[in-house]
Amino acid sequence: MPVNPLFDIDANMTIAQFWNNYGLQHAVLKKLDENGYDYPHNLCFIMLDNLTEMGFKLGEKAALQNAVERWAVRCA
Repeated sequence: MPVNPLFDIDANMTIAQFWNNYGLQHAVLKKLDENGYDYPHNLCFIMLDNLTEMGFKLGEKAALQNAVERWAVRCA
């Protein structure tokens, strides 16, 4: 049975918790924070062009996409 995201800690974690839990580079956290991303559920709306505009390197983009996908599966 899927976990209800309303009761799953992953669904309500902060960007800092997300960054820590998914082993992202500090530069990723800094860029997300500077651009006003507070919670991982908002990351589902970022386009690759947005990440480029925020100054993400190719490897950072891939790592973030991977983390968002793994997070989304947990919360689905």
